[in-house]
Amino acid sequence: MPSRTLWPDATTLPGLSDHQRSELAKALTSPVGLLLGQPGTGKTFTFGELAKAICSEHGAANIRAAAPTGLAAQRMTQSLARLGLDSIQATTIHRLLGVRRNGHNGSGWGFDRNEFNPFVNRFLFLDEMSMCDGDLFASIMRACPPGIHVLMIGDIGQLPPIGSGCPLRDLKVSGVVGVGELTEIQRNAGDIVLALKAIREGKPPKPSPCVDIANGHNWKHFECGSSVSQLARLSAIIESCPPDVDPIWMVQEIVALNEKGDLNRELINDRTQTLVNHRETILKRGTSEFKIGDKVRCTENCNLGIAGDWPKFAPPDEDSEESQDVEVEFVANGELGEVVGLSSCGKWFGVRLRMSGKIVVCKVFGGSSDGESSGFPWVLAYALTVHGYQGSQCRFVISLIDDAATRIASREFWTTGLSRAEELLFTIGKLSTLHRQCRREVLSGRKTFLREKLRGEMVTV
Repeated sequence: MPSRTLWPDATTLPGLSDHQRSELAKALTSPVGLLLGQPGTGKTFTFGELAKAICSEHGAANIRAAAPTGLAAQRMTQSLARLGLDSIQATTIHRLLGVRRNGHNGSGWGFDRNEFNPFVNRFLFLDEMSMCDGDLFASIMRACPPGIHVLMIGDIGQLPPIGSGCPLRDLKVSGVVGVGELTEIQRNAGDIVLALKAIREGKPPKPSPCVDIANGHNWKHFECGSSVSQLARLSAIIESCPPDVDPIWMVQEIVALNEKGDLNRELINDRTQTLVNHRETILKRGTSEFKIGDKVRCTENCNLGIAGDWPKFAPPDEDSEESQDVEVEFVANGELGEVVGLSSCGKWFGVRLRMSGKIVVCKVFGGSSDGESSGFPWVLAYALTVHGYQGSQCRFVISLIDDAATRIASREFWTTGLSRAEELLFTIGKLSTLHRQCRREVLSGRKTFLREKLRGEMVTV
């Protein structure tokens, strides 16, 4: 029999379907549980109703919520707010754990929260956990004290983590935690969700016969036989955006490859930048040019200065003893920002970025804005790979089907990529290529020993 928990009785929660209540109840049979399901099955609504019940009985202060990326955390916060839970502010998992520098020279990263300084709340919700790798999962578990209740939400049919391991999948098959899996597609879910269901069942997904968002026809496919025609169609879509659609922040392009092939991320970014941002270049880094108004993505974990502390955050001369004890903002790999200007301080300068309403400054070392410089870990983000945009969503998504992505594209790749669109999805390329790539599976090939460890089957010699 499962041990007694502090979870509310799922069978009494209002607003849920019988299927949602039943599966949630399965997830809550142990202090650590999983709520799984593909998009369109109501995972967010289901755990939101659970959070409401916990707030009523234990108070919102006893709940923490987090996700692997900043955009996923922002979506989690917005979803909870729509359910009347605006007092719960989701953060990234890194912020939840408290990032700090460590190592003998301060070049590594560690967490403030651990087995010696655990979480103090009683309930923890973790979303988009298919993205969480083994190392980050281990850090979360170290910070969980006895008695804490954790619900992990995710979709094991999406891409496995970029890092090692596959904790969400291994937890599901371990048999040591409660698992509920939502499978019923909600009414009016749209053709995107129906396509995802078809992919999981090994069937070829079908685009909408026409664009009619109100009636669920939200996947428009453009058949193109070459990369030249694909690029031309992409430009045509971007240039035809109506006045009420911001092509920078309301449209996201998705590609398969970073640098290789004729449809790679770098090429598409440069091409899109010339179409949507006509301002002057303020910084050059390698072959990339950055302009005010650009959408950019961070490529490494880093600390950025708060704009109000500039120029104190700028590095002093080597012989200066000026204190560097200033407020900083941790920015995780994968977070998005907007370039808003430059700040200068003698031979140093910094790029100002807007992130979640804050203005932060990224130091750029040496050189000048138009010459050789270093210390700017950002790339243009008009186009991102499916891996790079995992956990995020945008109103309008344009996905390029790449014949060259033979080692990357798979069933999990397209399950992740097609579900990034909130309102309308465009695909450009050969539909036959997409169907062929959907027949390839990669998740089953990732081998770990977490399942065996959880079951107590590991033998130490």
